[in-house]
Amino acid sequence: MAYNLTDYPFPVFQEMVKTTPTVILPVGLIEQHGHHLPLGTDIFNVTEPLRIGAEKIHAFVAPGLYYCFSGGGIQGTMNVNPQLFGLMVTNICTEFAGMGFRSIVILLGHGGTENIDALKMSLQVFLRDERYKDIAVCVCCCESPTYQRLWRNSDAERDFHAGQGETSMMLYWRPDLVRMDALAMDEPDVARNLRADQDWYAKRERVFDDPTCIERVTQRDEVKVGVMGFPERATAAEGEIICREIIDALADLCSRLNARK
Repeated sequence: MAYNLTDYPFPVFQEMVKTTPTVILPVGLIEQHGHHLPLGTDIFNVTEPLRIGAEKIHAFVAPGLYYCFSGGGIQGTMNVNPQLFGLMVTNICTEFAGMGFRSIVILLGHGGTENIDALKMSLQVFLRDERYKDIAVCVCCCESPTYQRLWRNSDAERDFHAGQGETSMMLYWRPDLVRMDALAMDEPDVARNLRADQDWYAKRERVFDDPTCIERVTQRDEVKVGVMGFPERATAAEGEIICREIIDALADLCSRLNARK
């Protein structure tokens, strides 16, 4: 069973952590998800599986961290410096270790190349410390075979941000927040490029023409909506399948973490 870390007094927690030495940190983001999904989609991506799967997931669940890095520039998106995000998570992990947790699961409702790279680098530095050499830290992002198949289709058919997968999940757990009647897409060539490469949105420029000059990275001007995929194909039934797969994968991971010597 999932236990809310906020709900127990110190003496009770002190005993519980001996048999449940795993904690989950949900991580999300306020970010635009096209015209049809709410700004909090990436937060629902982590909170809803934990709520629905609470009976199957044997771990403590910490209060979520809902600020990280998107890289996008469309209004409604909040970007926290990725290095700061990585350091914040590392600091939290240090405290988890001090509380007696031996395993930490960072559950990401938002991925993003820069975001995940900064997080992993900070965690690797954290684990270099001899004090934490036995702490297992796992970073998970939508561990669902169905969702991953959508990510890994042919170059022209990939599904990332606000597409079929995320829209299906929102239709399953919060259909009241989905506005399929407002669905919009970028111009066909732009939408095609966004599906082929989730980082295509980034415009890279140098003020001095030399490879040693650091690039300035911003969002391409032609990206107006930012949907990366095929939201029109979404169904609540597919969203339920993805949700159940995420729950099963997370439950299995926590079970193995709790059992490790």
